[in-house]
Amino acid sequence: MLFINDIVLIDETMDGLNNKLEQWRYSLESRGFKFSRSKTGYLKYGFSGVEGDGGEVTMGGMVIPRAKKF
Repeated sequence: MLFINDIVLIDETMDGLNNKLEQWRYSLESRGFKFSRSKTGYLKYGFSGVEGDGGEVTMGGMVIPRAKKF
């Protein structure tokens, strides 16, 4: 059994981030890995100090909740 706890995906836009997340999800699920979407969350940090476009993070069509802290 393999467990993945923390993954870091970084992009300048929410669309770019969602594309990376979808590629990552597809790549792993196509090889037999399974995700507990109910336990998945994300933490957003604006490195530049600018909040950004404020879109939603999605995985497989499901909105991923934003965590306040980990």
